[in-house]
Amino acid sequence: MLIRKIGRAAITTSLFTGLSLVLILVIQSFIGRTYGAIGVGLYATFMMFINMYSLLSIFGMPTGLSKIVAEYDEKGESRNIYSSVNSTLIFSILTSLLIGFLGFYFTPRIGKILHVSISPKASWIILITLIFFNFGKISEAFNQGLLKAFRSSLIKATAFMGILLMIIYSLFFKRIDIYYAIGIGYIIAGVLGLFLSVKITRGGFSKDLLFKIMKFSIPIALMSQLFFISQWIDRFALGVYMGVAEIGVFTAASNIIQGVLHLPMSLSLVLLPSYSKINIYGKDKLEKAFDLNLKVLTVFLYICSVLLYLFAEDIIYLLFASKIEEFKMAILVTKILSVNIALSAITIPIANLITGAGKPKFIAIISFIGVAIQTALILVLTKKFGIIGTAAGRGITLLIIVFMDVFVLLKFFKIKLKWLSVFSPLFACVGSIAVYMLAMFIFKIKIIAAILLGLSYALFVYRFILSGEDIRLLKKAFIGQKGID
Repeated sequence: MLIRKIGRAAITTSLFTGLSLVLILVIQSFIGRTYGAIGVGLYATFMMFINMYSLLSIFGMPTGLSKIVAEYDEKGESRNIYSSVNSTLIFSILTSLLIGFLGFYFTPRIGKILHVSISPKASWIILITLIFFNFGKISEAFNQGLLKAFRSSLIKATAFMGILLMIIYSLFFKRIDIYYAIGIGYIIAGVLGLFLSVKITRGGFSKDLLFKIMKFSIPIALMSQLFFISQWIDRFALGVYMGVAEIGVFTAASNIIQGVLHLPMSLSLVLLPSYSKINIYGKDKLEKAFDLNLKVLTVFLYICSVLLYLFAEDIIYLLFASKIEEFKMAILVTKILSVNIALSAITIPIANLITGAGKPKFIAIISFIGVAIQTALILVLTKKFGIIGTAAGRGITLLIIVFMDVFVLLKFFKIKLKWLSVFSPLFACVGSIAVYMLAMFIFKIKIIAAILLGLSYALFVYRFILSGEDIRLLKKAFIGQKGID
């Protein structure tokens, strides 16, 4: 039963995403306490190179592969599944080597612009890490397409656990370069991914299937490149106009935001192939699934946005207590970026639906316009206002993207957008904030006020937002009943 399978995948992904979120924050905390803001900046710079070269070497193929695998799985064509994965893997080895060796020329020169020194040893580590990073991505996509969320999530979590172990080793035993810690983590994850996907050897190389995946992935590739720019242009601008320490401070705040968004983004990897499957059963089913997706995300992400704004100072102090002087500016940056979490509750489900319905070109166009706007805003605002301008540029851009997403959804897909699903959780947040402020006035104890905020919000959601039909569908997904509806 499809909805039960989706529900199990969503639960597993959520659990592992929670683990990954904890690991990301712990890794960042250990790096900050061990190496300071400059260390976090070097970590961010290394990851920027790995992600950039990965996108150039495998394009948007993991997303395309996930969709193709999901379709063949629904049709029971296992031979084509294995051939698709095997072909993608072979292609990625060749392109990873090509891009990795080109990196020996480009990486030090880009680093110089960012005021970061990249040694030949670091370039070798980037090349090796890139190959295994791509192995992990392809293995994740294969398992996501089959809705085997445990395996795909385990691969991702393993990379974080490997990095964390190396950072702990550096803290308590012998200090090592950040580059080594990241490289070892992704090598372990890549090997695990290949081990868990051993069945792909049953399929041979298929040029036709590879071209089919690439054809679907072309707009995804463009979208991925644009997404990369949107995620890293802020750090690039800070490196150009300020320095590595400022990259580290901004990354400290940005990773907290990305950590919260990691859950819905990971669920997107389940929902994208799920939308592809649901689309087979008609527009009504697709529309119902979208509205529930939208409502669940607004309920969850709106309150996360509020909590991050209210407790930004506490979180930064908790993560970087011994180096807090270097990270004080991250408190204000976190508060500004917390608005992006609420806006993402609208953009994520729309992007999932459009891509899952087989029309990723619309998202590519929106992403292109958004990146152009964001790049201009961040470059101008960073130069004029520094790190605060960088954060503001992100929020303004995402607000513009929300309007573009909604326009495409209504104009070209004719999907009904239930505005109550967008605004009712917002009203619940306002009511909960009022409860929080009243509790702070009466008790003057933050933890008591926070508990009352959470309880009041849960009550508002249960009584006034989630309908009986919503609860029935959620129970069907997570407890299990017969049927696709």
